[in-house]
This record gives sequence, C-alpha cells and structure tokens, in this order.
Amino acid sequence: MSTSSGPTLPATMRAWIFDHAKGGIEKAMRLVSDHPVPENFHHKSKETILVRVLAASLNPVDYKLPELPLVGGFFYKRPATPAADFCGRVVQSSLGGSSAFQPGQLVAGTLPLPTHHGALAEYAVAYADRIAPVPAGVSAEQAATIGICGATVWTALVPQIEAAQKRSASPKDLRVFINGGSGGIGSFAIPIAKALGCHVTTTCSTANVEHVRRQLGADDVIDYKTSNVAEVLVSKAKSDGQFDVAFDAIGMPFSIYKAADEFLVPGAAFPRIGVDSLLDGVRMMLQPRLLGGGKHATPFVNGDVTSERLQHVLELMAQGKLTVPLEGDATVPLEQVPQAYARLKTHRVRGKIVVRVAEDN
Repeated sequence: MSTSSGPTLPATMRAWIFDHAKGGIEKAMRLVSDHPVPENFHHKSKETILVRVLAASLNPVDYKLPELPLVGGFFYKRPATPAADFCGRVVQSSLGGSSAFQPGQLVAGTLPLPTHHGALAEYAVAYADRIAPVPAGVSAEQAATIGICGATVWTALVPQIEAAQKRSASPKDLRVFINGGSGGIGSFAIPIAKALGCHVTTTCSTANVEHVRRQLGADDVIDYKTSNVAEVLVSKAKSDGQFDVAFDAIGMPFSIYKAADEFLVPGAAFPRIGVDSLLDGVRMMLQPRLLGGGKHATPFVNGDVTSERLQHVLELMAQGKLTVPLEGDATVPLEQVPQAYARLKTHRVRGKIVVRVAEDN
C-alpha cells in the first residue's frame, strides 16, 4: 500500500488485539503480526493523521471501558487495539501537503476514545487537534505519557493556580494540595504546580514518600498509611495558612473533602478525577451543607485534550521542568503488554507504564 505523499506502507502490522474483555483485557488480548494497517483514515470534519507509533503509555481507561459489565462490548468495533496515548512519526495527513504536520515529524498526543485502532500497534490514526509536535530534546518515551494525564492535569490545575495568583498578594507563595502524588496524574500535577511557583503538599503511601519528594519535587508529603490525612491538612492550615488550590488525583474519601471546609480557602473548587467509593461520591455531590455536606464545589475533571495544552506540557519537558517517572525505570517491550496491564490494575504503579512499540529508524 502506498500514500500519495508518503512512503510505501506494509499491508499488515504487529498489533495487540482483543475480541472481548471477559476475565480482564490482559487475559483476552493477543499479539498478531498480520493485522491490517488502517487505510481509510479520512474524517468528514477533522484533519486526521496516520502515524507510525514508537511508544505508547497505558491508562486505566484502556481497560475500564471494554470491561464495563453489559455495555462494555458496545464501545468497540472488534477486534480492537487498546491504548490511546502515543508518540510517533507522521506518515501522512488527510490534508496532504497543506497540513501543519509533515511526514517524518515526531508528534505526541492521544487517540480518540473509544479506540478501535489503538496505540499498541505499529500504525494508528490520530486527530490533528489532539496531537502536538515534540520539541527537540524530549524523548519518545516521555512524550508518549502526555495525552490523557497531561491534558487532565492542565485542565484541572492550571486555571485554578492562575486564578489564585490573580487574587493573592504573594502569588509565589501559593499553597497547593494534591491528593495522590505517586501515580500517573500526580506525576504531572506536582511538577506542573512547582513549575508555576507553588508550594506543594501531597499524599502517598510509605513506600513512595522519598520518590514523591525527591523525583517529583513535592515540598510536604503526607503518608496516608501512617497519618490521618484530613487531620494533618487541617493542622497545616491552622499553622501555615489555608491552601489556595486543591486537586484530587486518585479518588478521595469524603473525610478529606469535608476537611476542606477548614483547610481550603473559601470559594476555591476541589476538582477530582474519581471517587473513593460510590457512597462518598454521592455525598460529595448531593449532601446539603446543613446536613453535613461540604462547602466546596467538587467537579469531575474533564481532561479536554487540545494541541495547545499538549504543547504546554511538552514545553515544560523540553525546559527540564517535567520528567515523568517510568514504572520500573524502563519501557516495557511490546511482547509484555498483558503483564503491564496486570501491573496497572494493582494501583501501585509509580509514574507511567510506557511500551516501546517500534524503534525509531
């Protein structure tokens, strides 16, 4: 197969595919070498980009959508290839030579969800408005991490920090609380807040305290295994002043949300990416203040991926202000993807899991 402005492409490629997710996606998926390379990548209203994937990073949404009871099977045209976040080389644009993205250019971002031709394959199709050029000095492995987590953190955290800076007499002394510092979201949230000049307090387990402090740059770390997080936050607010910004990166219990009545400045929101339990989520959203509910709005974060947001994150990487830790300090070979998803499901991943899909040649 050949394109009008790009190189000759193979008819087939290596790809991880699944026909169902019964028993877990990691048990259902298989690696094939004869999966068709996507030929028709035109979209009626969006510029689309065919890319040769170099690296992909894994996210919980990769397995949570297809594993949903009853309805999970309706999200994907089968067989499907998982993973949305990637870094790769442009092969061709649907706009041809008039595109801002040219063949051979290194780009990173996230594929549209739910993914059919996902990033755990040698070729994938991306929307131009969900990718960005990778600056010099940023590796494919680092760039592959930015899509979902980078956009989510930028959406949730940066507008809050900018608003707090405008209303603060000492913008450089802003105090930020991030619940969950060692995972994929926290690995972006802490360095981004630090890059914007904030003092960061975060939580993690005992095993990750030094990692979060030394590698990610957190100023204060609360070990949730040995401390009552809500009580510690209230105590810190009384001694050092209330926090200006708060962000939940893992799904907080109601106790932490309720404690924000005391540790978070009035009027600030407390956005979150999930809930610790369904009951806690209902209480945060619906329980009136007069009946013990909290005072702060706690919206779910819509990680709206845009080229502009991705570019901001990549620029921090290029400036040396953001380096995302990789689980195991290394990439995962393509052949070990099922084991990588099993590890992701333990919720004990430090940073991001990145899969090396192909070499850059």
